[in-house]
Amino acid sequence: MLEFLFNYVLPVISFGMAIFFFIRFWKFRDVLDDETIRLIRQAKTMFGTDLGARGNKSQADTKNYNSAKGKVGSKIKGLMPFGLLDELNDQEVHSYIMHEDTIKVALKLKELFGGEWKLPGMPKLPGKGGGGDRREEMKPI
Repeated sequence: MLEFLFNYVLPVISFGMAIFFFIRFWKFRDVLDDETIRLIRQAKTMFGTDLGARGNKSQADTKNYNSAKGKVGSKIKGLMPFGLLDELNDQEVHSYIMHEDTIKVALKLKELFGGEWKLPGMPKLPGKGGGGDRREEMKPI
């Protein structure tokens, strides 16, 4: 009985379903025109190959950043008197200097002693100097 079902009945049912779906979806035959195919290829490129290239660029940027962290840490370690940071490696020195509490102490010292601290090669932060303060521009005269 199962042999008859698998050999004769199921092929007839599947053939009937194929004809039904062919007729049912015949009106969608023009959906894949040239513009749709171009869009599909473009999306495939954007989310396929391009993401791989972005991932490689991100890895390269991470390597460059880690390398720069080591260089900055060694420079800071060389500037410290009495060998205060000699027990730390270069990345630890960078992490120590860039820690939130260390920056807060540096800002407090700047407020106490006044003056402008400038680091060489640091870009101007948006809204800090250079172009003026937005609130100052908006003040009525």
